[in-house]
Amino acid sequence: GGGLVHPAVFGGVGGLDEPHTFVFDPEHSLESHHLRAWLEKLCSEAARNGFRAVIVLTGHYGAAQQIAVRETAVRMTKLLGIPILGTPEYFLALDEGYYGDHAAFFETSIMMHLFPDRVDTSRLGDEPHQGVGGRDPKRFANAEDGRRICDAIVARLATLADAMPRWDEAARRRFLDAEQA
Repeated sequence: GGGLVHPAVFGGVGGLDEPHTFVFDPEHSLESHHLRAWLEKLCSEAARNGFRAVIVLTGHYGAAQQIAVRETAVRMTKLLGIPILGTPEYFLALDEGYYGDHAAFFETSIMMHLFPDRVDTSRLGDEPHQGVGGRDPKRFANAEDGRRICDAIVARLATLADAMPRWDEAARRRFLDAEQA
């Protein structure tokens, strides 16, 4: 679809209260001091550098994270005059039965597809698995489901990346109205 893929931002709102985790903004806080400012700067710099659309994709599903991403995208769309979509990636594959999880069936299947050499479910031990939220990845995860989900997400992102820069003012207005709702 064209464009630029910015390196991932490994941080956001919330996180599990588990050993070895770092929480910068609490999960139930709608005041994201770190993520909002980072996203605002990324969007501003994209616009300054001539990009005509931005897609901010989050893989963290906490409600506060999703609100921060979507709200920032709406605000920056108004401010910069270019369409900015902020969305969790699972929104792009809901019809594939993908609704996100935490280190369980979905995320492990995606990893098995993208980075099979980095997945070793035998290290999980017996259920319940610490930090895993969703269907047991040892029993259900597989690379084929990961491929199916990734293919859907990538195809839809490419379609959006191709279309969004060409939206006229009326299309941007409809988009902004829908996102504000």
